[in-house]
Amino acid sequence: MKNLCLSLIFLFLFLTLLQAQTVDEKFFDQPHVEVTGVAKLSVVPDEIVIAIGLQERMEGKDKISVSGQEAALKTAIRNLGIPLEQLTLANAGANYVKLSWRQKDVISKTNYHLEVNDAEKVGQVFAVLNDLKVESAYILRFDHSKQDSLQQAVKIMAIKAAKKKADYLLTAIGEQTGKALHVRETNATLLGNGLRNDNYRFNFNTSYEAINDQEDNTELQFTEIELESSIYVIFAVQ
Repeated sequence: MKNLCLSLIFLFLFLTLLQAQTVDEKFFDQPHVEVTGVAKLSVVPDEIVIAIGLQERMEGKDKISVSGQEAALKTAIRNLGIPLEQLTLANAGANYVKLSWRQKDVISKTNYHLEVNDAEKVGQVFAVLNDLKVESAYILRFDHSKQDSLQQAVKIMAIKAAKKKADYLLTAIGEQTGKALHVRETNATLLGNGLRNDNYRFNFNTSYEAINDQEDNTELQFTEIELESSIYVIFAVQ
């Protein structure tokens, strides 16, 4: 059975290589030009998710409950003009922490995800979170709401760039570009994304101002998400 499986695999690979060779020979039977079109597209993220952690804590002799912090958080978010629908519960739980050899206390924790749409709003949210003395907060991820359509757009730009390249190359020698004989996408990637200030993270023991050196935190900006596509095309020469 093992030998039969190996034989089938080798047969499949042989037929695949034979087919590829046949396709290549068909291209080379007629005048053609091979080109690669490359295109890039940069967009500013419009979906930024902030992870927020609330934890029960003591201030002097007073216990600050998670429910009280949650109410204050929702009020602050509403005051920033952010719909509460954009605040979602990530998880909630309780950890037992030993306070002495004879007793244990329960420390409640709750984690949220808050989605905002621009860097200015991110700065406003972090300023509020600092005022509320939340346990922790950081940017979890960011994206663009139309990334799928943007990826399609950059691929179209790449294949048009390939056609344009073929046109000017053939025009230089008095020829014209014919129909496309073969099209293959060779690369489609996200080249980069990130914060221009990537220290946007703090906890209860570290102040917002200490982590961010900017005098005006609302000027925080995101680097653009950069999409790139490469399309390899074989065109016939008329």
